[in-house]
Amino acid sequence: MFNLRRSGLGVSALALLVAGCTSISSGPSSAETPGGSAALPSLVPSDTVSPTAAASPGATANAPKTPKPPKSATPAVATGPALPNLTVSKFTTQVDRVVVGQPAQGHVTIKNEGSADALQFALGITISDAESGGGGGFQPITVDGLAAGESVQVSVNISPPAAGHFTYTATADSRNAVVESSEDDNTLTLEATAVVLPNISFFDAPFIVKQLDGETGYRMAFNYTNSGPVTITTPFENSFTWSSSVESGTFQSERCCSTSHGMDWGSGAQSFSQPGPYNFPQAGTYTVVVTLDAKNVVEESDETDNTQSYTVTVDQ
Repeated sequence: MFNLRRSGLGVSALALLVAGCTSISSGPSSAETPGGSAALPSLVPSDTVSPTAAASPGATANAPKTPKPPKSATPAVATGPALPNLTVSKFTTQVDRVVVGQPAQGHVTIKNEGSADALQFALGITISDAESGGGGGFQPITVDGLAAGESVQVSVNISPPAAGHFTYTATADSRNAVVESSEDDNTLTLEATAVVLPNISFFDAPFIVKQLDGETGYRMAFNYTNSGPVTITTPFENSFTWSSSVESGTFQSERCCSTSHGMDWGSGAQSFSQPGPYNFPQAGTYTVVVTLDAKNVVEESDETDNTQSYTVTVDQ
């Protein structure tokens, strides 16, 4: 490429001139290629380390990265308007059995399990007979609303119409006046057995204490009956107790109403009684109480109508 002519410059000077552009070794070196050409010098500064050279022995710098696991899906948030949800959580009664003709009471607990308050609603009670398939209902009870999360206990009438085994059903919001988040949990049932019983009670003239002509003592005069629908087959006693401002005591009891054929005091049976005469211990004013079936040997539909009292002044 160069035309070398002899000139005043010697070979040495020419070599120095060329050295200003590149370094040419004057003899063979390990950098030469097998064909004898000189290898080009490296263009990388001596203080720069390549990524491959900087890696520690055995490192896999170019290995693929492990992907991060996907994040769990965020649970869906329920949407929609806040609504009440009325449920019947309890339906109980304090009596072991209910008696025909006698008041019976149940207790219904209603809870609002929804997220909004409930306005006024009705509590309905229905009754059904498993044997006959008949049924009916009681007058609904008005509940003046129920706040979310709150409960209320309501007393209800469960007096049976007849003897038998009944199912009572309590229904919150029986008239569907409240829009609820669920309409499938508004009812609860109560099972109860209803029985019929006799009832010993007074009738006609009230109880009095009186003296008959020719007697110095006093007689207890009263009328009583079996006003229940069931015959009484167990004899019972009527008792007489007396008290004054200074003392008290009892007279001999009266037994009713067995005959030579045994006790058979059916529905509507009556007795007109005036046992005595009995003597009081001294003059004074006495209160006398007569109690029918005083020892409670007869199970009755009503145990509250078995007593009457009378006040008498005794002169001696």
